[in-house]
Amino acid sequence: GGADFSMLGRPMRYALAAGGEDGLNRFLDLIEGDLLSVMAQIGTTSIGAINNSCLTGKDNSTHD
Repeated sequence: GGADFSMLGRPMRYALAAGGEDGLNRFLDLIEGDLLSVMAQIGTTSIGAINNSCLTGKDNSTHD
């Protein structure tokens, strides 16, 4: 497998550099809030339940 959430590395470093530990914690709180909001919009409460069908609208539960 490849990297997970690789697009967050640079913004995390910026938040840490700009605001120290408090800045990083604020950044992580914002990301968590965004993730929870999107999950609510697609009707899931579990990251494990997110799959291609969330994007395509098709039931891909039988595919690996």
